[in-house]
Amino acid sequence: MYVTKLRQKAEHCEFSDKDGEIKSQIIQGCVSKKLRIKCLEEEKELKDILILARSMEMAEKQAHAMDRHDSLPVNKIKKHPSQRRKPENPAYQKEIQKCRNCGGTYPHARKCPALGAKCNYCHKRNHFIGVCRKRLNSKGQLHEISENNNGYETNSEDESCSETDVAFGLSVVKKISNKKVPKVNLKVNGVDVTFLVDTGSSLNILDESLIDKMRPKPKIQKTKTKAYAFGQNKPLSIKGKYVCVIESAPKFATTDFHVVNGASENLISYETAVELEIVPVIQTISSKKEKYSDLNDKYKPVFNGLGKLKDKQIKFHIDESVIPTAQPARRIPFHVRDKVAQELEKLEKLDVIEKATGATPWVSNLVVAPKSKSPNDVRICVDMRKANLALKRERHVVPTVDDIIIELNGSTVFSKVDLYKGFHQLELSEESRNMTVFASHVGLWRYKRLNFGVSVAPEIFQNEIRQVINELNGVLKISDDIIIHGKTQTDHDSNLEALLQRLQDRNLTLNKEKCEFGKSKIKFFGYVFSESGISPDPEKITAIKNVEKPKNQGEVRSFLGMTNYVSRFIENYFTISEPLRRLTQQNQPFEWTTQQENAFHQLKNALVSDKVMAYFDPSKQRTVG
Repeated sequence: MYVTKLRQKAEHCEFSDKDGEIKSQIIQGCVSKKLRIKCLEEEKELKDILILARSMEMAEKQAHAMDRHDSLPVNKIKKHPSQRRKPENPAYQKEIQKCRNCGGTYPHARKCPALGAKCNYCHKRNHFIGVCRKRLNSKGQLHEISENNNGYETNSEDESCSETDVAFGLSVVKKISNKKVPKVNLKVNGVDVTFLVDTGSSLNILDESLIDKMRPKPKIQKTKTKAYAFGQNKPLSIKGKYVCVIESAPKFATTDFHVVNGASENLISYETAVELEIVPVIQTISSKKEKYSDLNDKYKPVFNGLGKLKDKQIKFHIDESVIPTAQPARRIPFHVRDKVAQELEKLEKLDVIEKATGATPWVSNLVVAPKSKSPNDVRICVDMRKANLALKRERHVVPTVDDIIIELNGSTVFSKVDLYKGFHQLELSEESRNMTVFASHVGLWRYKRLNFGVSVAPEIFQNEIRQVINELNGVLKISDDIIIHGKTQTDHDSNLEALLQRLQDRNLTLNKEKCEFGKSKIKFFGYVFSESGISPDPEKITAIKNVEKPKNQGEVRSFLGMTNYVSRFIENYFTISEPLRRLTQQNQPFEWTTQQENAFHQLKNALVSDKVMAYFDPSKQRTVG
């Protein structure tokens, strides 16, 4: 648990060696002196330290249990009343007994006083604290063992303190002594619900009575899903499924909930629990990954190196009326010059840049910045502001989010692939390369490939890749990402292989680390697409929920920009946001009143309200656009 929290914190830091920093925190912050000494005695990798720490934890727990064994309380055998030998003395039958729920005389003249009462110790109902089995057991009192025909069973808690063990919504009542099952309180469509976390389940189960409490009530959908309880061959009777918004403290998610006929516990699956950051990610090997890993061997050229679009050179349209400009050189700091030289050498080997020779009317400056994921490395780009003034734009239509929604309508399986250094896979013509000349401490260079910073690059790149994938079914291109989708697994796999074959034929390559294959839902352009429709990215909702109250007009515009992106999920968005938009008008003084305060909180809370679910209804979502 400690390591999981460290990994979550490290995600927001720009560590060059994340595992090394986590290892350092473990050594400094662990409570075990023995573990710290062992780690300092010998240099170990993080995975070796975790294995050692887990083994020491288990050994300490077992040793602690052995120490307590000698001090365990003595149990007495108490036979069941029905199995007691009837005494010959009739006065024994009139012996006064005590009620195990209230502590009074039993039987009661009326109903038991403890009926409906809540214990102040274990917080369960139908008994008083004075007779609470859990409290008495914790004080070392005698445990009563009831004898039945099958042997002995510990009866440390009465029926009111029993627990329920659930597998895929199938209730199996059994009594558990001094044990706790993993339960968590979450919100589903605004209703507080207690869930049992089952990392072995692939379904989310919800009690039908909770659906009736939701306003508006979500629409039930038919499902062909078959669910089996552990060790059973007969499938459970599933009434249907609902699409709901589920909320934990740090995260939100939109997921399917199945309703099982009969009594069932509310159950949350492993996938949803991970998405809500309730449990850590468990690394497993799945058949799907093995299936798609075969594509790496079948289309090996697509996943290796930097490609170059075959039989195509990009030519810039230059405005000759603009006077060429050679910008004054900017001095590169001495402490990064070696790294810049290494990066230039690397780009030269990849055939991305070359030495500039001859007359160079256009010269731009080099901009150096540390990489976010590897601060020890540098990222270089060119300040093309002057050169961009002479470049004429090509007006190509770029797909919008509405185009994506219509395209993905009805699909159930999705993949996303990323072109490796996308712009650098398009070659520039000889006359266009002179526009990209830049100065460095090791001389003048120019780009042989389309480079970042060119104002016309995004539209050119979008158009060229669109022509490459033209006429392919189930393939959509936006920016340097390509979405592959299908209504069935077979359709999806067929579309995916067709795309990979096309990329291989045109000599284009992908970044294998950023590719996702065969997903039931996928994040793209700030939205989550699934078979149920479109939903906002939970990370964007979290960002909106955590934003602080604006203090000036600039912060109001920033907040409205965030909410406007997901405004399709907020009913009456423009009516609600009107008081805030009023503050952004020219010559309007910044006055934060009750109207703005109410509008601000309404927009923050609207994304997790029940009104959002009307848009997730597939029958309504299909009409969008």
